Amino acid sequence: MNTPHDHDHNDRTPLDYALAHNKQLTQQLEEVKSDLEFRRDLYALQTEQLDTVRSALVEAHNENNLWKAEAKRWRDMYLEYDEMLEGDLEKAKKRITNVIAKIKSLEKEMNDEKY
Repeated sequence: MNTPHDHDHNDRTPLDYALAHNKQLTQQLEEVKSDLEFRRDLYALQTEQLDTVRSALVEAHNENNLWKAEAKRWRDMYLEYDEMLEGDLEKAKKRITNVIAKIKSLEKEMNDEKY
């Protein structure tokens, strides 16, 4: 018993098969081209995003270095100020000691004059 498809196969020439196969291969080629184009666009987008991330990282790194330098500058200023205050404190202690000694000396003189 013959089906309509059997009849089509029997009536087809090698050229018909070649044309059908060529059509199928052309379709597959178009699908591959489309997929390749999609992947190329995706790669370009990802490359652009990667460049953006790299730029942001470089900028953050540079900013971090600036903050480190600023922190070092403040630390150095603090240490310098601390040393200055420490010297001033020692001077103040000596002055207080001298004033106390002078007060005791004056107190002794006053006590000695009373007697």
